[in-house]
Amino acid sequence: MRHPLKVCGIAALGFALAGCVTAPMDRASTGPSRMGFDGRWGDTTGVAVSTLQGGTFTSTATDTGSVLARGTYRNLSPTRIAIEYTRLSNGDRIAVNCDQMAAERLACVNSTGTRFELTRRA
Repeated sequence: MRHPLKVCGIAALGFALAGCVTAPMDRASTGPSRMGFDGRWGDTTGVAVSTLQGGTFTSTATDTGSVLARGTYRNLSPTRIAIEYTRLSNGDRIAVNCDQMAAERLACVNSTGTRFELTRRA
């Protein structure tokens, strides 16, 4: 008779321990990693920081704070945007497509085929 009691006791212990196991941590609690385009993005050269906010694009020089370009962007998919902007120095209009490769990284190509990356800034 003791054998069935041991089995029941071990099963009860297993169920009790199973109740202590937590679900995987929510992605939001692991840090500031987030998808989406709104925010500040820096180029890899450190020359400019681009701000994307509610469909508006602005590029600012990191050394002087001067606005270098203004424009707009639109979502093409949850991970791709199209940016159209005008350089204030010469009036050139530029078109760029960017793919969000990771929460903190955009891989972009402009209308002339030049590739560049942007990284999310705090």
